[in-house]
Amino acid sequence: MIKFNLILFKKRQIYFLLIGIANVFITNLFLQIFLLYFSTSISTLISQHINIILGLNFYSKFVFNLKKLKKRNILRYLFVSYILWIANWFSINLIFTSFGFSKNLSALVVLPVLALISYLSQKLFIFKN
Repeated sequence: MIKFNLILFKKRQIYFLLIGIANVFITNLFLQIFLLYFSTSISTLISQHINIILGLNFYSKFVFNLKKLKKRNILRYLFVSYILWIANWFSINLIFTSFGFSKNLSALVVLPVLALISYLSQKLFIFKN
């Protein structure tokens, strides 16, 4: 039983990582473009909505093997997504103003921390079996 749980855990991590890379690439591509033309808040909000649409569908189906999304899963995913949006927006501005990094570089610096928080919140809160 422990060996099966370990295999399932590693499989989830690999799927989360692969889907996450694709999702982050697409979302961050849009974010980088939007940051050139719009404020940080608008740019991160738009990219967060792209992330929500892609992530909710792909993570629930391919990482956490849900056959059907429940209202509870969707509401929790939206809640966490908006918390991550605020954290992303705040962190980009903080790094930009404190360290003088460009907003685009600041967005890349924040990315690993947000990805870790996203995985843990999905595993422990959103798609908890």
